[in-house]
Amino acid sequence: MAALVGFGVSRSVLTMLGILMALSGTTGLPFVRDILDGIETAGGLVGKPVNTEREIQIALHDALGQTMGSAVNTALMDGIVNLNPLIDVKGRMGMGDLIPATAYFSPTTSDYMKSSEISQIAGPIGGLLEKVKESVALAQVGAYGQSGVQLLPKAITSVGQGAIAATTGDYRNMKTGVKTNDVTPWEGVIKILDAQPASIAKEGRVRGYEMKDKSAQTYVNARWKERYVNALESGDRTQVRTVKQEIREYNKSNPRYPVKFNQKLAETNFKKSNQSWQEKRKTVKGLEWMSEYNPYLDQR
Repeated sequence: MAALVGFGVSRSVLTMLGILMALSGTTGLPFVRDILDGIETAGGLVGKPVNTEREIQIALHDALGQTMGSAVNTALMDGIVNLNPLIDVKGRMGMGDLIPATAYFSPTTSDYMKSSEISQIAGPIGGLLEKVKESVALAQVGAYGQSGVQLLPKAITSVGQGAIAATTGDYRNMKTGVKTNDVTPWEGVIKILDAQPASIAKEGRVRGYEMKDKSAQTYVNARWKERYVNALESGDRTQVRTVKQEIREYNKSNPRYPVKFNQKLAETNFKKSNQSWQEKRKTVKGLEWMSEYNPYLDQR
């Protein structure tokens, strides 16, 4: 029988969690990523979006300096094993995201990633449907080669992805074909073996931070733009000026994700919102012929 070590937790469980944390960091511990998703979603509900992992990174950099702070952040969030490895192990070992779609309502989740969150609910079938959707989208634009590749098993696509990386030095996203990293030949070999080179994983996580930051900024702009438009609808210029002042005050106290939407454009679009679709209709270059089949144009 396993010995208990405080709070009724067995020594074997604590040992397992310690090994898991070393391999994948705190965000790789069971349900931690789900908890952070909940915090980020709650922040969005009160108009205060927060990128939890970014805030931890900034706090450590401010307290310890960039070099030491970066090392501590990697050890804490990604695991001490991932400080200077050749192969990333967090992606395969982490258990932080066990509940499907917990990040769907978070303001830091982009529309692209929301599709992935929904597919998690269906498990492996959802992942397969996601691959089929991407394959069909590529086929519709004539990229039949990439379309076929999307349907191949991951082990096979890793061989192709790694071979390209090893011979050209370019690591490309298999979904889009877009270059994401410069790599060395041996990193391409690692990918051929269906493992993830550590340098690519690290850059990917930084890119993930930035994607979440941009989503948070978009959310803030949309929220305050809605308030601004409501003030315009009231017809009360005092109310409009009040919202403008509140935006300035918000930006002073929230420099991380300030409000930066184009207020003049919002006013222009508001004026157009009372026009019918025919009044707002513009002739699209190459589709001028549509006007011949629109009997309502003469009634304007």
